[in-house]
Amino acid sequence: MPLQLFEICEGEPPQNLLPNAGSWSGQGVDDDAKLFYPDWNGPGTFTLTYFIDSCEASTQVIVHPKPQLAGDVSACIGGAPFQLQNPPQAGAWEVLPGTLTASGMFTPKTAGSYTCTYTTVNGCQSSITVLVQDITLSASASLVCASPVSINAIPANGWWDAYTGLDTNTGIFDPLQAGKGTHTLTYNLAGNCKESITITVADFSVTDYIEVCPDDQPTFYLSGTNLPPGGLWTSNAVPSGIMNPNTGLFNSNAQGGNNFTEVVSFQFDGCSDETTVNITKAAVTQSEVFICQNELPLLITSLGQPAGGVWSGSGIITDANGDVFFDPAAVPAATHTLTYSYNNCAAQVLITVYPIEANTSIIKCGDDAQFLLPEIVQPNPPGGTWNGSGVVPGAEGIGIFNPAIANNINQIIYTSPNGCKDTLTVTVNQKVDAQINSFGTYLCYYDTTLLLTAEPPGGNFTVNGQPATSFNPVDYGEGPVLIIYQYDNGCKNYDYYNLNVGTPIALDISPDTLICKGSSVAIKAFASGGTGNQYIYVWDNGLNYGQIKKVSPETTTTYTVTANDGCSNPESKNVTITVADTVLFNLVTNEPVCFGKDGFANIIPPTGANYSIEWNDNVFSGFDVAGTAGTYYATITDLNSGCKEQVAIVIPQYDPLLASFSSNENQLDCVKGLDLFFTDFSTGGVSGWWDFGDGTPQQPYVSDEVAQHSYASPGIYKVTLYIENEGNCIDQIVKEICIDLNNEILAPTAFSPNNDGTNDTYNIMAYGTEYVRLMIFSRWGEKVFETTDPVNIGWDGNYNGQPCEVGAFTYVIDYKLNFGPPYKRLGQLRGQILLVR
Repeated sequence: MPLQLFEICEGEPPQNLLPNAGSWSGQGVDDDAKLFYPDWNGPGTFTLTYFIDSCEASTQVIVHPKPQLAGDVSACIGGAPFQLQNPPQAGAWEVLPGTLTASGMFTPKTAGSYTCTYTTVNGCQSSITVLVQDITLSASASLVCASPVSINAIPANGWWDAYTGLDTNTGIFDPLQAGKGTHTLTYNLAGNCKESITITVADFSVTDYIEVCPDDQPTFYLSGTNLPPGGLWTSNAVPSGIMNPNTGLFNSNAQGGNNFTEVVSFQFDGCSDETTVNITKAAVTQSEVFICQNELPLLITSLGQPAGGVWSGSGIITDANGDVFFDPAAVPAATHTLTYSYNNCAAQVLITVYPIEANTSIIKCGDDAQFLLPEIVQPNPPGGTWNGSGVVPGAEGIGIFNPAIANNINQIIYTSPNGCKDTLTVTVNQKVDAQINSFGTYLCYYDTTLLLTAEPPGGNFTVNGQPATSFNPVDYGEGPVLIIYQYDNGCKNYDYYNLNVGTPIALDISPDTLICKGSSVAIKAFASGGTGNQYIYVWDNGLNYGQIKKVSPETTTTYTVTANDGCSNPESKNVTITVADTVLFNLVTNEPVCFGKDGFANIIPPTGANYSIEWNDNVFSGFDVAGTAGTYYATITDLNSGCKEQVAIVIPQYDPLLASFSSNENQLDCVKGLDLFFTDFSTGGVSGWWDFGDGTPQQPYVSDEVAQHSYASPGIYKVTLYIENEGNCIDQIVKEICIDLNNEILAPTAFSPNNDGTNDTYNIMAYGTEYVRLMIFSRWGEKVFETTDPVNIGWDGNYNGQPCEVGAFTYVIDYKLNFGPPYKRLGQLRGQILLVR
């Protein structure tokens, strides 16, 4: 019995096997249930056998594969269209109008869940779900340090951009792997949809070292950089200064006002950072110090504790090594408060400075009377004792000093009532003879500094009653001078010196002068005064020596002459020779005009100038002129200086413009050809055109280029050449050209109609004709060919369809010309043709 082949898709329900009276065998067969299961073996072709009684029959079952789709897809509302992944099997998607095309292009316009079904050519189907929904991202935490963060992304079936620390499969973010900072994580859906979420991994640090004075800040807040909210401050110290672990409030007096150090830590989400808090007060090792005012500076660096603080107050100095001293000489005698500051804490020390001052040294003469030291030096404080050579014995408490019993140098010690000591020196000198070192009794009037010296040195000079250390004759002028020297060594010693200063040189010079450029002038000088000896005159600007000089400067020049008598101070004077400015002007003219046209020129002198102008041949008058363009000459005079200038004034114009040409048939009679050449002889033209008079388009003009034109027929034509220059000046020339072909009809004398592609037909050429008829006759007078278009239709050598014999034939051409007198327009030509093969 025959069995039919059947087909089934993978994944479909089992197929009943018919008939079912016998038994079935084969892959995928359940004989008891008489069913075929397509999924038992997968896709393929399988042979099934049916048995009944002693008969058997076979059939084939084809199991087609089910299309394997990529899986469900999610997209955002309004996202870009995207392509669903097609399976390997040929087929098409079930169309969802406006959403899914047969090729699998999905457009996510509207939110919803869409079932998308793919059917193979064998009818097998698979479906996926496309969920269109906007992205929603949420995280278990947005600010972390060490704890992983779980990110929930809705809808599913999207994908995460790769990012260090992010498990793109689970959405778990590991902050330890990602590192500190702000991280932006991006989730994607089909249709080019993206959404991002930001997670910050805390990057914090506490202040490296905190040092606080408890007096300045009884409480304060522990600090750091980027401390995240929710962290806690901790410490192992007992008792601890941390008052509030959440805010970091710290008690500086947690240990009863004593100095202490505590290590504190800030902790957040498994991360921590620690610092040291040092609570320190300032102190001094001595609260009071006593010192005399003339003692050396007192080192106070080590008085302040702990080290590293800053001293302030009067009398404080610091040396190059950084050590701090108190200088009693820099402050008045009194009790001074010095402050030691450390970490905003302060401690103070009182330093009392005892006064001691016996003033400076005293100089006396050996014959002076005895005197009281306290009346001269006024010790501070008074009431002490005086001791040393020259102090009258028994008068130490009073301080009587007697020069007669003293040495030359006497050291006197003053001891104050509180035990401070000071020393002064009393020098006792004897009288000496003073003598000024002389310059002579006469000095020239000369600018020089003479140092005043005398024996013994060290005294004081006056010149004409004024203190001085040197003498310059110019400072005191001509006449007598008195110099006095006083040497005071406790004794008064004097010397006197008289001299005379000579007369200065006086110099007269020519007055300043104005000259025109190119002129000369004499300048001279006359000296008087000084020593009255022969004078030497020296000029600058290369004039050298002499009393009178002739000069011709190109520009205004100042000349300096110096007169010298060899002793007195030289005297100089200046004379300025002003060279009048060249006649200057600005010239304003028209832009260039066409050759021979009118223009203008405006001559504009400088502001304030006083000029006149005279034109050659009196062609114009005044500074503003107008007339035919060209070059004109004038003389401009500066009325202030009298200087003149010859000038050439140009009213600009373009070069002459001339249109000119000749043709290649430059003859009196008509031209015999239709192709003409035109040679350009124009000057000045840069653009233009040719018009050949036959209605053809104008041809651009190119300077010096030969123009070529072909005429269609004879006739009389007006050829125009039009040219322009760069200033839009124009010129043109028109010539009449006559073309007469003289009834030119060209008739060949032979042809060879042998179909070799050369001279296979007999044609004629006709020029200037209105009508042409060609007739060809055999030698017996029989007409074998006729045409009224012999130019285009020629004789092929046949007559009545048969080739004519080789030989001579006669042609007759009737014609009518296009132009000319009527009696000349009609005509006839005759001739012989030789037919060869």
